[in-house]
Amino acid sequence: MLGIIFLAMEDFLETSIGAGAWARAQSIAMVDNKEYVPEVDYPDQEAMTLLRAAAHLLESDPDTTLERMGRHIGSGLVEMGVSMGLVESHWTTMDILENLPLILQGAVESQNPNVAPPAIRTLRLRHGETAIVYYSQRRLCSLMRGIIQGVGDYFDEPIVQKEHLCMKSGSLLCRSSVTFNDPMLMHFVDVPREFEICRQRGDEISFFNQFKGVPLTGKGKVEGFSENEALVRVMPAQLQAMHLEGRTFLSMPHLPIGLVAHVRDVYPHLGVVRLFRISLAEGYFGHRVFNRVAPAEPVTTRFVLGGREYAARLLNLSAGGGSFSLPLAAAVDELSLFDPVWVSFVLPLKWFSQGDTLELGPQELEVWGNLLNVQVRDQERLVRVVFNDLTHRDLAVINEFLKSRQQEVLPEIQAQS
Repeated sequence: MLGIIFLAMEDFLETSIGAGAWARAQSIAMVDNKEYVPEVDYPDQEAMTLLRAAAHLLESDPDTTLERMGRHIGSGLVEMGVSMGLVESHWTTMDILENLPLILQGAVESQNPNVAPPAIRTLRLRHGETAIVYYSQRRLCSLMRGIIQGVGDYFDEPIVQKEHLCMKSGSLLCRSSVTFNDPMLMHFVDVPREFEICRQRGDEISFFNQFKGVPLTGKGKVEGFSENEALVRVMPAQLQAMHLEGRTFLSMPHLPIGLVAHVRDVYPHLGVVRLFRISLAEGYFGHRVFNRVAPAEPVTTRFVLGGREYAARLLNLSAGGGSFSLPLAAAVDELSLFDPVWVSFVLPLKWFSQGDTLELGPQELEVWGNLLNVQVRDQERLVRVVFNDLTHRDLAVINEFLKSRQQEVLPEIQAQS
């Protein structure tokens, strides 16, 4: 373990107990008067012995002590990231957590490039929520929890951590979600400000709707707005999709996260819709690059994970990944997260062309990916797979499938306009 952790423990103890606390801990751990150098890698056992000594002085247990220490050094980590140019001046808690792997990697490599940084993955789910996965043989879950809490303290933004999996409970990794402990921060949208920015810049807003499992995406312009409502102009098909769905998801060029709005009134003869109850979306709509499309009929899929093959159904598909339904008895759960997956299925196309080549009939895809999410619902397992390294042909087949489904449903939605 790097010497900077020992120095952080020293600062934490001296701050919590007072001068001389570190010397007492070293005496208990039988490493009297030893000085630690930030970039030197010391034995893990030595750090654990000092941790137990610190817990004894604090009249606490090692896990609680480790979490308190992490909370103490969270602010220092942010300041180190700023000094190294890894933290933008406008970032706050969720921005730091979203970029935590990069910041920790920079902090570790600045001390000793030969030491591997903690294995952490993060995903910004929405404005006020970040998912974090941590795995390490050291199992320093408590330290990580403390660091996360310390980042919130630094920005004076109360946060809540919900732990879904933990290595100390037998899981292969720790998985948690971090949210603001403030409903206003979770969902608030300053409607006049955001729509005024779009209008001043002349920016187009992207709208996302579904019709019979088929994504419909269109552009629109701001016509007007009030404190809680907005009037936007969109194309007829998108307007009808909004009317039928009763809401729409939207993305503004200047916002890194998507919005969701409900439909109050539709004016087909004017091509405009009045939106209200505008809030931050629960999902990552502002960053979704690929449209998901659902097949008209179930698509049988071969699904292979961990050397076992299962009969699955394709639920929806994009160039980024696919959602599948597996039998409840399938040995697939959250412990399989990020494991490699192989899937094979046939898409019902009438024809497919690539360059000068024309192929008639359904097209088979065989794709490798990684398991992203698992849920149990209604006696089945619903899983999401992120695809890896799709070929040009794979991408072309998926794009052709999307276009064919849109062509199937557009006449129906236009007939209802």
